[in-house]
Amino acid sequence: MGKNAGLNALLALGSILLSFIAVEAVVERFLITRTPLKFAFALSDGVGLLAQSSKKGRLPQNYIALAGDSYAQGKGDWVFEADPNSNPPYHSAHLIQQRTGRDVISFGKRAVGSMRGLVVEPAARYRFVHDHIDSDLQPPEEIWAYFYAGNDLEDNLDELQQRFLRKHTLAELSDDRAVQAFFQDWIDHRSVGPYSSLTLNTGWLLKSTYKILGNTLKPAQDAELAPQQGVAAGDINRARIGEQTVALPDGLQGPALDLDDTQFEQGVAVFQASLRAMRALFPDAKVTVVYIPSVLEAYQVVSQQVSYADKLHPPVGSAATSRLWQNSNRLCRAVQSVVEAQRVRFIDTRPAIRAAAAQRSIHGPRDWKHFNQAGYQALVDGIVGQPATACATL
Repeated sequence: MGKNAGLNALLALGSILLSFIAVEAVVERFLITRTPLKFAFALSDGVGLLAQSSKKGRLPQNYIALAGDSYAQGKGDWVFEADPNSNPPYHSAHLIQQRTGRDVISFGKRAVGSMRGLVVEPAARYRFVHDHIDSDLQPPEEIWAYFYAGNDLEDNLDELQQRFLRKHTLAELSDDRAVQAFFQDWIDHRSVGPYSSLTLNTGWLLKSTYKILGNTLKPAQDAELAPQQGVAAGDINRARIGEQTVALPDGLQGPALDLDDTQFEQGVAVFQASLRAMRALFPDAKVTVVYIPSVLEAYQVVSQQVSYADKLHPPVGSAATSRLWQNSNRLCRAVQSVVEAQRVRFIDTRPAIRAAAAQRSIHGPRDWKHFNQAGYQALVDGIVGQPATACATL
């Protein structure tokens, strides 16, 4: 009886696994783009690319790829407001698709710098989907690389210290062979599939189901989840919006206000090396670098001082408002210089963003680190159909 019970248990388990694999094949082929937003967290990064709804079908065709951090990923109040039981529009990828009629996918990943956001995530995810899910996936026709002024340099310094300088010298950041070897090693070890030790996609539905059930019992906390009631107005930051002077929250992100000259230059150098590496990995893609202003840059600040998020000396710092504009112009020009040296298209979205923010709040009220729907609309207005631009002077 014991042997029969054990055999029956194995047969039952095998039947369940085969059923999951059969259902998985159907979902992946025909239903993946209907994955509800509330379940998106449970998908592995590989199959999650197929689930994105800013394309006509399962695989994107002749598409634009977004690369960068949480701005490319689509964080912000719009996703909080979206119907979690469907897969609706909620960030710039959807607006770009609507405006251009082209498929758009996002390789964006929150809390990353240029190394991971521009190089590792796009290369690792593209390769995994092509090699282990569907070899019909082609490289992107265009890559729109988002540079976010609010924390990209700080995140670049983190990646420089925690990744690159462990095996390389600072001087090797200018050595293409060393940089390419560094990135290739990181890409090779970046787990994109459902099981970190296996380079296969089979079994993703089982893993996703396990994560969903686990989240039901103990809901996961998103590190960037905003408070339900929004962020309170602060005591320092004031901006002109419409016909009113409005109190903004304190501790908003600014353009590298917490960095000294050496740190600033190193952060830009990381961006420069990352852009070169991305272009080498996707040599046929037309690249556009999009400069996205930090939260403080977006508004017509009228207070004499600004309170900014200080990542190096948390939680907040303060500076003269004149320094805010100086840093904004300096950072934009530094990024433009890198981009133009590599003969890549550059767009400064600050004028479009500031024009929108002069009329209404384009961040929050819950998440003041990212755009709301109006902010993403302003961002896309500043990109789609626009020629390459030089940095405006604020």
